[in-house]
Amino acid sequence: MNNSRIIKFRVWDTLNRKMVYEPYRFVPAPAHWKDYPDEKFHVGYEYFVDYEDEINGIDRPCEVMQFTGLLDKNNLGIWEGDIVKFTPNALFAKYYDLFTGIIFYKNDEAAFFHTFEEGRPSKRFFNLPDEWELEVIGNIYETPN
Repeated sequence: MNNSRIIKFRVWDTLNRKMVYEPYRFVPAPAHWKDYPDEKFHVGYEYFVDYEDEINGIDRPCEVMQFTGLLDKNNLGIWEGDIVKFTPNALFAKYYDLFTGIIFYKNDEAAFFHTFEEGRPSKRFFNLPDEWELEVIGNIYETPN
């Protein structure tokens, strides 16, 4: 039995305002490191379209998002930053209401979670039981409101 999941990333190109799936490479952006008395806090990344861009120092500022390893009802990958419609299946519809949430990753728990419509984060891991049908309806960068 193989319990591993596919690890892949996408980036939101903040300069060109477009999503780039599986960029050639992304790295912490040195220009965005902020010095504080005892630590450095990182506040951004940059990515390269291809090897030639990296060699020539042509980088682009970006936000990095990871694939969750899950697929929605339309067989689309679910990514960090996606807006997902959660619909209870027929068996659980009398217990739960439909809601929309945003997928996010919590570093301190090394797991994906979702928000509820009012923005409150979920209290459980993003490994949803079979009672939900998931549908990606957009993402936080390309979908207004």
